[in-house]
This record gives sequence, structure tokens and C-alpha cells, in this order.
Amino acid sequence: MQRKAIFEIHEIENGAARGDLCLLDGDQETRFDAISGPYGKGHLPIGVYKITSCYLLAEKEGVDLSAYKVDAEPWVAQLSPCFDTDRTGFLVHGDGGVVGTKGCIGVVKNDKVCFLSIRDMLKDSDGEIELIVEHKGG
Repeated sequence: MQRKAIFEIHEIENGAARGDLCLLDGDQETRFDAISGPYGKGHLPIGVYKITSCYLLAEKEGVDLSAYKVDAEPWVAQLSPCFDTDRTGFLVHGDGGVVGTKGCIGVVKNDKVCFLSIRDMLKDSDGEIELIVEHKGG
């Protein structure tokens, strides 16, 4: 059974890439509105990545994790680029707080469903899922 993810970028404006994060699990396709950038070095680069883990972040007193959640507990899925880049720290997470990310993929709504879907896909795979980032729009 094929399991993979695609971040389909529909538009790039002022360093922010907006589109759909598509999770493909066999016959099932689930889509989530998502954004990457415009902060830091802008949106994540086009290319192929591996999602290697997905987990909840531990809440700590004095640490603001609001940027990592929308309607779920704060969570992240780690991304590993399959190409050379000087950038690091790529994640998928809920896009809470100020709209946009520092190069991660921020899930705009329904992030709890996204977290659970990625976590379950990783459990049912060999511990990694391919993520393709592609620009589909103008």
C-alpha cells in the first residue's frame, strides 16, 4: 500500500507559499489547508523530503508553543530533505499564533486530524513517509 504526502503549492506571494498538504494512504486522500513561510528564510524549498517522526510537544511553563497548534495539542512531524541544502529544522505542525511559519509547513485548520493521520501512516510504514513539495500554481 502506497503512503506518501504532497504539499501542493498553489500560490507564492511575499515569501509565503499557500496550498494543500495531501496525505495519501492507499485509496484514501486527505487534504489540509497549509502555509509555509514567509518568516525566516521564507517557504521551504521545492523537492523531496522524508517525514521521519511525528510526536506531541511537552508543554513547559514559560515556553510558548502556540505556534505549533490550532485545535490540537502542540505537535510536530520532522522532515528530512533528500537533497543538499544549508537550511535545517523543517517540520510540519499546526499553524497557530501569527499566520505563517519560518519555513515549516503549517496546517491552518484540522491539525489534530493531520497529526493523527501522519502518526498512523508512520506506524503502518517503515518509519518514514515520502513528502513531495511541488509548485502547482502561478
